[in-house]
Amino acid sequence: MTVDIGDSRTNNGFNGDSGTQSNDAEIQIGGSTQYSDHVAIFDDLRIFGNDSSPTSELVISPDIVTSGSEINITVMDKYLAWDNNEGISDHFSSPYLHALNGQADSEGPINYDIFASFNRVISSNSRIGAGVGEVTICLRTTDEGRCFASVPTSSTILLMTLGLVGLGSLRIKLAVLNLV
Repeated sequence: MTVDIGDSRTNNGFNGDSGTQSNDAEIQIGGSTQYSDHVAIFDDLRIFGNDSSPTSELVISPDIVTSGSEINITVMDKYLAWDNNEGISDHFSSPYLHALNGQADSEGPINYDIFASFNRVISSNSRIGAGVGEVTICLRTTDEGRCFASVPTSSTILLMTLGLVGLGSLRIKLAVLNLV
């Protein structure tokens, strides 16, 4: 994985978290799939729904990153927006996305958290990726898109797992907006 953002501390890529939370929606950029004769590497943004989702993969935004890309991702309760600053931008709302407003969870405790991992999945270093060289995180933004200096209320908490950030080619600006 290049980027993995989910609402379960055990999100492990490609939809799931091994049964820790039912609210385990996940977005990812990059990754690879091993076939018997080759490895397919993708540079897409993929959105996977939580355990209640009728289909695991809700959205694919193909070819969202290239070398030197900067992508802006906005995560809110049941909402996600993305912009690669090169003509690919969109947004998506769904009851199967990140549950950040105290929704009940059938497999674990109510969770207000969002987790982000770069150059790996959230849960472990079992799926290591590459490409992220810089990350800017805004816990709330003003209408003009600038970061607030203050710490958000407890209803929006960001916990980050940093992987092998280094000589990458992707810059990410992740905004987590508080709805309360």
